[in-house]
Amino acid sequence: MEIRQGIPVSPGIVISEALILDFEELRIPQRFVAKDAIDDEVARFEQAVEDSNRSLKEEIERLSSEIEIHALILGVHRDLASDPMLHSEVEKGIRENCYTAEHALSRVMNRYVRKLQDLKSPILLERVHDLRDVEKLLLSTLLGKRIEGLSDLQGEVVVIAHNLTPAQTAKLDPEKVKGFATDMGGKTSHTAIMGRALGIPAVVGLDDISTAVVGGDRIIIDGYRGVVIIDPDEDQISDYLARGLEMEKLSLHF
Repeated sequence: MEIRQGIPVSPGIVISEALILDFEELRIPQRFVAKDAIDDEVARFEQAVEDSNRSLKEEIERLSSEIEIHALILGVHRDLASDPMLHSEVEKGIRENCYTAEHALSRVMNRYVRKLQDLKSPILLERVHDLRDVEKLLLSTLLGKRIEGLSDLQGEVVVIAHNLTPAQTAKLDPEKVKGFATDMGGKTSHTAIMGRALGIPAVVGLDDISTAVVGGDRIIIDGYRGVVIIDPDEDQISDYLARGLEMEKLSLHF
């Protein structure tokens, strides 16, 4: 049994098995192209943007009538992916340095991220997640890889992750994902906003919960107090079941 304290961002109490969502690195296999392949490389980047935007548009249209906050956040991602300045800088990297589209994109995104981090603003730091989500989406399209989702779960779980991005949670089913806990995030993070929109218990800012939990562990998530209990004993389970029922009764009076 282990108790972790984080930041409560969405109220509720849940006891369930843990699903660990791995963070997938998208490795860039090649950094340079031949000079006679530059035009093709620019075209490949433009096609990846077009394909990514088409995918985002489909998700936005699907989610607009279901979970509006997801649609709004994905709309931000679509705008970032379509940004003329981003396109111009990526194309410049390809043409002037013979970079591959993937390498040029990552260099530009890293520069944007460093600028935001240097400002040391908590609000602007949240935009770093948006930039990384867009980078991951475009890289996955360029590399022909599918970003892992949470839409094919067979049973009820609580998700444990380093961070949950809008791209990962766009297809999340609150009937199966009963709560989540993450290493990253704060009260105003996208993860927190989505937890509240979905109405499931959530705790963020736990630092290393994703490496402390093993898939299949029984987990208690207390979204009221920001507590996560790994492998609770029977007394704790009974106590939290009673607390959950009591909080449900109280909520009916408001």
